Amino acid sequence: MLTLKELVKGELPQVRPEDTLKEAAKVIYEGGLGAALSLDRQGRVTYMITKMDIAKALARGDDLEIATVEDYGTPSPLQAQANTDLITALKLMKEYKVSHLPVIENERVIGLVYIRDVVFSLIDHLPRGKASVSQVAKRAPRVPPDSTVAEAASEMVMADCEAVFVDGTLLTDTDVVRASAYGDPYAEKASKYSTKRIITTDAKSDLECAVRLMKANGVGKLVVWKEKIVSVRDIGYLIPDIVKRLTKYIVLIKGELPQIKGTELIRTVGDFDAIAIVEGDEELFKLVDKLKDNEIKILVERP
Repeated sequence: MLTLKELVKGELPQVRPEDTLKEAAKVIYEGGLGAALSLDRQGRVTYMITKMDIAKALARGDDLEIATVEDYGTPSPLQAQANTDLITALKLMKEYKVSHLPVIENERVIGLVYIRDVVFSLIDHLPRGKASVSQVAKRAPRVPPDSTVAEAASEMVMADCEAVFVDGTLLTDTDVVRASAYGDPYAEKASKYSTKRIITTDAKSDLECAVRLMKANGVGKLVVWKEKIVSVRDIGYLIPDIVKRLTKYIVLIKGELPQIKGTELIRTVGDFDAIAIVEGDEELFKLVDKLKDNEIKILVERP
């Protein structure tokens, strides 16, 4: 199983707490990881600033040449050790609802990992036929053609979505950062920065196939059709439904065996009377609840 250290590549996007958000936007955009870090002299993280932090500043009407990383960044963000395996990393991201993990080795930051890169690295382990895109579909906002970038960013923040539709095009959080770094998001139209290159899929598409489509096209967002365009799926939103199916559990059971529909109990000899194999956290929780009167031991089998 790959670890976070193996995903660390390139230079670490760095900012200072006193840097303005406009300066930070340039670092984030050019770094290509969706975030940047501020470090102290010992190489420890003091702040992390993300694309959506820039969008939130625009939604509040703040001047990007005055507001700073310290104003909008997350102090002492969630971090993970370099030897953390990728499935564990995904579970951390899901639990804490984050898309970026600073990677730590010997108490120093060695890199920053983006959730998109973690998922793409696990693509051969993703479960097929377990869920469709429609099960995680979320309607994306639409803004008028004459909306400014700041107005579009405000809609993103209110809808908790990282993209909006603008007159047949798509404006993403990355586009918002680009406008913030090199333009005037309060004056310029969102359509100036939006893209007409939209990668689409049907709502019935399998989640695993959807992720492969995103990787093949080098995008982190997918537009979903259901007779018409209804939503945008960001790689971060796909995670909660994918990650809970990535781990296989072997449950050793002792005691009188109950009738459990949909789960095969294999009788054994020795210290335990039976074993059951289930895929994903959700199925494990269901089984454990049904076996609450039994003594059990859970073993983890990872891809």
